[in-house]
Amino acid sequence: MSRYRRQFATLIGALFAACAFTAGCTPAPKSPESKQEEKDFSQRDRPEDAQPPAFPYEEPSVDADRPAAGNVEETSSEVTEQGGPNEPPEPDEPSAQIGVETVERPAPPDEPGSSTEPSAGGATARLAALSGSDPQTDVAVLKTDKRGLIPAKLATHGVEQGDIVLAVGSPFRYAFSLSQGIVSATGRRMGILGPQGYENFIQTDAAINPGNSGGPLTNARGEVVGMSTAIASRSGVFAGIGFAIPAEMIRDVADELIRKGKVERGYLGVMISDNRRLLASFGADRGVLVEDVVGDGPADRAGLTSGDVITAIAGQPVESATTLRRQVARTDPGETVQLSVLRDGQEVALDVTLEQQPVEESQADRSPQLSRPAPDDAMEAEALVKLGFERLQAITPEIARQYDLDPSWGVLVLEVRQFSAAAIAGLRRGHIITHALGQKVTDVDELRGAVEGQDLNKGVRMRVRVPGGPARFVLLSLED
Repeated sequence: MSRYRRQFATLIGALFAACAFTAGCTPAPKSPESKQEEKDFSQRDRPEDAQPPAFPYEEPSVDADRPAAGNVEETSSEVTEQGGPNEPPEPDEPSAQIGVETVERPAPPDEPGSSTEPSAGGATARLAALSGSDPQTDVAVLKTDKRGLIPAKLATHGVEQGDIVLAVGSPFRYAFSLSQGIVSATGRRMGILGPQGYENFIQTDAAINPGNSGGPLTNARGEVVGMSTAIASRSGVFAGIGFAIPAEMIRDVADELIRKGKVERGYLGVMISDNRRLLASFGADRGVLVEDVVGDGPADRAGLTSGDVITAIAGQPVESATTLRRQVARTDPGETVQLSVLRDGQEVALDVTLEQQPVEESQADRSPQLSRPAPDDAMEAEALVKLGFERLQAITPEIARQYDLDPSWGVLVLEVRQFSAAAIAGLRRGHIITHALGQKVTDVDELRGAVEGQDLNKGVRMRVRVPGGPARFVLLSLED
């Protein structure tokens, strides 16, 4: 076990690439020429062909093949990866041998593995092998020659709002830069890791820019409390909101990657939501709503159905979808847990045996590319128009076969008005409405009958399915 701990310390040192705190490293004194160079480049009216100060070491040519754990796609919430606003997306599959940039203690010239080329601040480039990666947390472990490396110390306690933190990295290739800020919030989730991702980000106002990604976020004692990973910005550069993966999550994931090469998590097999207004429409004021159940999965075999509200797991209250997902993920596959479920106003206890969580590709938009059929109902009900539905079409057997739709019944959405309640809820062309207020709908007349007369300010609950994908509940309200 001690061998693993030594490996863990070494690999975390390579992952964070930091010795500035533990070794008390200080930058080399600047020459008058370098100071004048920095002054020249800080002027606004510099020549068009001017280049920024040279990076103290050559960037590896295979940098584009870094592990998938560094890949964070831009989303509509404008949370962006620290690769720069105009860079192409990283490949999904990591390379087995990748270039990494590390900070090492200067070694004597005769020490094996030492760099033969002069490098500012003791920085060199070295190769590392990918030991394992976990895209669901955006963490990877790299294995490299530990000689000359100083492991960064992980904090034993988490951070709290208001704590002072320091971000270390090479923003815009200015190596060994340090910025200070505070913890703005904890437990942030933005959805940048996809529906299967596990997010518990630290939010900070310490400056994080392209070049900080993967670098450490430390407390005032130099202990690593997180790893910088993303920013929220309209311009692609820091705007006061940065995010870091907490050290406790990194520790748990990295330890399992070192021991097993992968992360094993429990799997329940449900689509869930903790939208409070949706819960209230089912008569619940707490818990998590089951929107859909994976066929022949653990939840399905235990008798869980869509519309159930999970209020507790293994005797622990479920306060949010994040709480339930973490509890399930921490439970070993094969273990049986008891769920407390609210069903039609009655408490029900169900025993569920969890399985190993399958590794799935992120779901792309599976909506079919539809040509517009001539709708039978050219004018939709006024209430449906208010909610944002411009064109709807009952699914006929012919349409179902033509576009390979599943289910083969319901109301097909052909057009949604921009910024409407339906659009805000995520409905778009190709989605299928199967239920409205708990009633099955097979054509536009049935949908119209369910919606007309309802208080649209309070909202109308619908069940929607993406062809080939999961179903979910939406609450369409004119107050949104």
